[in-house]
Amino acid sequence: MKQITKLLAALLAVALLLAGCQTANASWAYSYQEDSMPAGVYICMMLNAYGEATQKLQEAQDAEIAALQANLAEGAQLENTPKRISQKDPKDIYNMQLDGMSVSDWMVERADRSAREYYATQQKMQELGLSLSEADLANAQASAAEGVQSSPEFYNKNGIAESSLALMLQNDLAVHQLFHALYEEGGEFGVTQEELQAHFAEQYSKIKMMFFYKADQSDLSEEEAADEEKAAKLLEEKNTKLRQKAEGYLTRLKAGEAIENELEAAKESVEGTQDAVPEVEPTKPGDLNMIVTEAQASYFGEPLVRAAFDTPVGEAVLVEDAAFFFLVQRADILEDPADMQNYQENMLHDMRYESDYLPKLEEWGKALDIKANPSAIKLYTPSRLYHGK
Repeated sequence: MKQITKLLAALLAVALLLAGCQTANASWAYSYQEDSMPAGVYICMMLNAYGEATQKLQEAQDAEIAALQANLAEGAQLENTPKRISQKDPKDIYNMQLDGMSVSDWMVERADRSAREYYATQQKMQELGLSLSEADLANAQASAAEGVQSSPEFYNKNGIAESSLALMLQNDLAVHQLFHALYEEGGEFGVTQEELQAHFAEQYSKIKMMFFYKADQSDLSEEEAADEEKAAKLLEEKNTKLRQKAEGYLTRLKAGEAIENELEAAKESVEGTQDAVPEVEPTKPGDLNMIVTEAQASYFGEPLVRAAFDTPVGEAVLVEDAAFFFLVQRADILEDPADMQNYQENMLHDMRYESDYLPKLEEWGKALDIKANPSAIKLYTPSRLYHGK
């Protein structure tokens, strides 16, 4: 009799467990007021968290490798360079450490924050009477459809519906719109034109620039390149002549001559002919004027950017890197009001987005009474994500 009772009790426990599984609803992940966030939106946030985590890990790895390389003798290379983070298997990345926790736990925490910021954005938009335009909504929907159609396996295996992807894209647009409403002049945290002008003058530099390609192995014949000593001497001679030509232009610039028109005329004179374009030429017609920031040193090269900021306004200088001679003449960054207007959105973002806006968005999210769905959070873990082949 006792055995039968135990058996019935066990069967009843299983029945209750199955009933619980059947009634648990994992189709939504978070809710706020009358709105429920589809699980697909949360999965998108989890994937975004993975991308952010790998980027942080890669930046840390790059910095570590650069530090090790700096301690080596000139020309020496590291042995056994570690495999790049982006090339590792996701399962290995999940177990790595980031901010004192496993990447897997970091992703869950980051996705939770994203969900709260999602609703904070909606709430603040509503408070300010803001809404996305019909064009924005249509663009988000079209982009979502295009994304799902181009990578159906990725979205299908991750359980992300087109409608969920559209909601994520709409939220991205709302975050952007809210930022501008709050931080443009007249907004609650508005940045004044005086602040923008001061930032523009300090962080940006306007230059007139020409570049001169240095001679390399491709400029030598097979016979010339075959003899290393002879090849090195020939390249040195060619680059010495090129430097002298560039110095000639520098002398003329310092004397107050304007040489842009001459260069344009030289280019036009060979159009439609078999003649080579002059060695000394702008990047493209009319592209002599440039505005650069110090952060662009990795793109334009340290010598060019340093010249752009260290050269006094109105003066010219000749600098070089491994591949180019650069003729740089610095101009007054504030001489044309249209320049600052063109960079206003970039400046606003640089000045306030990460340092001020995102922390506020996080705090607003924490303050809302947002409910998480344990069934969904437990089900949609990092280990279930599909990252593609």
